[in-house]
Amino acid sequence: LGIQGLEMKMQRYITIDNASGYVWADVVADSIIEAAHASDREVGGESHEYATAGRPNFSNETGYHVYAAPEDFPAVEDGQDAASIDRVMALPLAGYVRRAAADE
Repeated sequence: LGIQGLEMKMQRYITIDNASGYVWADVVADSIIEAAHASDREVGGESHEYATAGRPNFSNETGYHVYAAPEDFPAVEDGQDAASIDRVMALPLAGYVRRAAADE
């Protein structure tokens, strides 16, 4: 059910794990926070509370760099492949989300 006159804009996002630097997930979500939750689910992990942030506080912080991907962007076959990571990082950065402190 939706609210009349209110449309939810779904966006394709590709997330890169902050700690590993690897592509984590390719998801469709309505926000970068929802993209983080979908990334957790995609890898079979427990979903956490996330907050948006300008950048990571430290290199092994739990969080995702979230990139906006067009529908026709090729699927990432190997999330650890350097060329694939570079292609994702060339996309517009939608934002960074970190695990909320209360969830640590």
